[in-house]
Amino acid sequence: MIISLLMIISLFIIIGVFEYFLWTDSLVRTIFFYLFSVFSLVVLFRFVFIPIAKLLSLGKQISYDQAAKIIGSHFPEISDKLLNAIQLQSLAMEMDSKSVGLISAGIEQKTIELKPFSFRKAISFKSNLKYLKWLVTPLIIILITLIISPAFVTDPVNRIVNYKEKFSKPLPYTFKLLNDSLKVVQGDNFQLNVEVIGDEIPDQLYISDGKYEYRMQSDNGNIYSYTFKKLKNDLYFALKTEVLESDKYLLKVLARPAISNFKIEIDYPGYIGKKTDLVENTGDLIIPEGSSLKWQIFARNSKELNFISKEGSETLNSENNVFEITKTLVNNFTYSIYSKSPDNIFSDTISYAITTIKDAKPLIDIDNIEQEYLLKYLLVNGTITDDYGFSNLFFYYRKDKSKEWNKLPLSISTQYEKQNFNHSFSTEDIQLRAGEEFEYFYEIWDNDAVNGYKNARSAVMTFNMPDKKDLEQKVDSAGSKLKDRYENSLESFEEINKQIEQMQENLFEKKEADWSDKKKIKDLLKKEKEIRESMSELNDLMNKREEIKEFLNENPNPELSEKLERLEEQIEKLKDTDLLDKLEELSKNIDELNKDQLENLLENMKQNQEDFMDNLEQQLEFFKQIEIEQKLSEISQELDDLAKKQDELKDQTTDKKNNVKELAEKQEQLNDEFSEIQKKIKEADSLNKNLSKPLDLDTEEKLQDETSEAMQNASESMMSGKRNKSGMKQTQASESMQELSDRMQQMMQSAMQSRTGEDAEQLGNMLDNLLDISFDLEALMKRVEETSDNDPLFNDNMRELKFIQDDYAILHDSLKALSKRQMMIQQFVVKESERIQNSIQKALENIQERKSSATSSNMQYAMMSANNLALMMDESLDQMMQSMNMPGSKGGSAKCANPGSGSSPGMQQLIQMQQGMGKGLKEAGGSSGKGKEGSKGKDGESKALARLAAQQSELRRQMREMMEQMEGQGGNGKALQKIIDQMEQQENDIVNRRITSETIERQKEIETRLLQAEKALIEREKEKKRESQEGQNIERGNPTPDFKYNEVKNENTNNVIQRHPIKLGSSYKRVSEKYLFELKKKDENKN
Repeated sequence: MIISLLMIISLFIIIGVFEYFLWTDSLVRTIFFYLFSVFSLVVLFRFVFIPIAKLLSLGKQISYDQAAKIIGSHFPEISDKLLNAIQLQSLAMEMDSKSVGLISAGIEQKTIELKPFSFRKAISFKSNLKYLKWLVTPLIIILITLIISPAFVTDPVNRIVNYKEKFSKPLPYTFKLLNDSLKVVQGDNFQLNVEVIGDEIPDQLYISDGKYEYRMQSDNGNIYSYTFKKLKNDLYFALKTEVLESDKYLLKVLARPAISNFKIEIDYPGYIGKKTDLVENTGDLIIPEGSSLKWQIFARNSKELNFISKEGSETLNSENNVFEITKTLVNNFTYSIYSKSPDNIFSDTISYAITTIKDAKPLIDIDNIEQEYLLKYLLVNGTITDDYGFSNLFFYYRKDKSKEWNKLPLSISTQYEKQNFNHSFSTEDIQLRAGEEFEYFYEIWDNDAVNGYKNARSAVMTFNMPDKKDLEQKVDSAGSKLKDRYENSLESFEEINKQIEQMQENLFEKKEADWSDKKKIKDLLKKEKEIRESMSELNDLMNKREEIKEFLNENPNPELSEKLERLEEQIEKLKDTDLLDKLEELSKNIDELNKDQLENLLENMKQNQEDFMDNLEQQLEFFKQIEIEQKLSEISQELDDLAKKQDELKDQTTDKKNNVKELAEKQEQLNDEFSEIQKKIKEADSLNKNLSKPLDLDTEEKLQDETSEAMQNASESMMSGKRNKSGMKQTQASESMQELSDRMQQMMQSAMQSRTGEDAEQLGNMLDNLLDISFDLEALMKRVEETSDNDPLFNDNMRELKFIQDDYAILHDSLKALSKRQMMIQQFVVKESERIQNSIQKALENIQERKSSATSSNMQYAMMSANNLALMMDESLDQMMQSMNMPGSKGGSAKCANPGSGSSPGMQQLIQMQQGMGKGLKEAGGSSGKGKEGSKGKDGESKALARLAAQQSELRRQMREMMEQMEGQGGNGKALQKIIDQMEQQENDIVNRRITSETIERQKEIETRLLQAEKALIEREKEKKRESQEGQNIERGNPTPDFKYNEVKNENTNNVIQRHPIKLGSSYKRVSEKYLFELKKKDENKN
């Protein structure tokens, strides 16, 4: 057996060494394989399997006799003894029993002889040990080789066993893939890393995919790499050098899972009232709380999808790459999703955040509008915002830190989630006065009836009404801006007129107008249009100024208010949109005009601008006059108020309970207020001097000094502790201020009436001159018609027309100058006068060219315009006369064209005088109640009562005159009779020294009735004004149906003057009668 193993191992070593060094081809390795296999089987069968089978008695066996002979031959000592014993045994079996005994004895003898022998010793195993050393040696060699270099044994065996495969003899280097696996996700890059192991390293290493070879990058000596870009499919590749190509490798591309798109169905809570929404591919959402969301997610190459949130991870499975999940959200929710492929590849994780909106409180934002001149109204713009709508908006306000807030609901839409509101709140409703404070805020409520209505409030805002001094400064500032705007506009038009005159001179010297001329004219038109458009600023400034004035003056003067209305109407007329459109049209079509048309255009522009400038100058002068009247009216009112304060302080002075120091401080405050009034008087005087024709005003400086001195003495006496003396000076100061107030009122009224009277007289003279000129024109027109062109008298006619033109030029200039300071003379009067001038000028031009017919026509037009102008001037004169005689005008004499028509004091002055009576009655009543010691006290009381009685008698007389005047004008004068009767009772009580509480109460009742009468009078005047304006179509021209002027029926018919009875004003009636008388006289002379 040892020999057989030795033989097999020996052959194994021989074949292995041979194969290891020779790298035989497949055929030789096949022979080696089968040679070794057959040899091993033969040796094992012959030397191992057969002996073992014999030991196990397997197969054909030898006989006992043969065995005995073999043993006898191997053991000489036994010889044939064993054989004889076996033979005797066989003989004994064949013989009878008698002979068996002898044979058995023989067998037993032989057995005894063989007993000393051991047949186990017959086989010697030690003789085989000498072969064992030959077996151990190759085994040790193989074992050592396996330990030191296993490949020396394993590689040849591997190649022989795998004899069918092709094995190349290895080079000095090998390839080792450093990647853990050859798998990559679809679309990703894959970097292949290869290590070259061996004593020698190739210069270049390539990757071959069967079509192309790609050079690998050497990273670090024997490390090579190559990156496959965005792989989509599986890839076979091999490593290749110049002398070696590796086996092919498979780079497996795994399908990438992905989320292609998704949809979210949003089911809103029912109370919101919104329909279900469907959004696609938008995971970041803002939704109301309680909304239910259903995701429908579409994926690729995915067997499951993970939905991860704070609640945990949920795995969704699907066979068709569509995954669905539903959640109801009440809080903010963040989530991530990713899918997983069957190869356990994960897609990119997508994260989203969903914001859940709580039913929020409403929001309110307030923006106050700049209110520099808006005082009567609080203007506020606001924005309210809520998620689902509103229920109510309230306005809270309070005055002067009152504990209670007033609440006012405002109208809003409850549906819109965001809306603006505008709120206008009248400060007059809460009687907010100058210097007072007003607080307010807004409160908005939403419509969340489920969770409870929620509200939001704006910040508490404060509106500080400017004090009187600040408001007066605003008035002065607005007035200055208004005058500056007028003056700037006049300067601009003056500059344009100069440019027009220059353009006229340039065109006169040219045959045709060129492009530059038209460009300049176009620029002039543009500039004129811009200036006219800016006239709207005048109206704005006037409105802002008057709003402050109305706020300051609780008892506005009706006459001033009417004047302001007229001025505002005239300012409004400046905005002539038709003219602006015409200027725009002319500017566009100017290129089409020739030289003559351009000259006419320039002349019209010049005339229009002169008219416009006249209008501006007239308005500016009117405003200056109004400004002075307002200033003096304010001064008078402030003097009255200051006099009342002085009286109140006098009463406090006589009361010894009051602190002298505090009284002195109050007196100083009154002194300062009077100083401010004195400054205002100087300002009014300065404004008056700026008029084109200043009014005759007396600032009463002596009375001012006396008042100031009395107040100063009162203050000094107060500081010296002399209460009685201080009280006397205070009384003197109060009376002086009251007298100064009355004089200021009378002075202004007298000055205005004097001015109006002078202007009326001048206008009347102009009207007479106009009629004379009209008659002269008529006479001249007849002579022109009767005179031949060759008649020497024709030149006389020409000279007389020139004289008429010169005379009318003087009248026109006078009328124009008068119109600038007299509001009763409207601008259309001046325009009509200009038509007369133009007609006379044309007539003069035609008569110079001996065009008799055209001259007569022009003179006829001039006479018609003169007729119209006469009517207009008479109407203006009548208005001026009425303004001096109207019931609302204040007392005072006036120099006018109609002497003796002085007016009684107005209702407002009567009220003020009666209020002064009430104050005197209170003092007299208090004095009589307390009594005064000494004769001086009685004399002083008697004088005071006598003065009061005289004043009451005069007031009663004036009231009766007013009643009679109202009845004469068709009014209800009887309504004043009750007041007159009560005044008479007051007068009797004063004369009889019966000043009781009943007298005081009657005085209050008289004052109340006077105020009611004044209000009724104002309403009556307004109603008359409305009635006079309704349904009338006032013709400024010749009133043909009533007054037909020299209507000539035909040449064969005598001139007949149609006279119809018409209702005329006194002044106009006088003019009309004079005119008709002159016509009749001429008609009689003709006959």
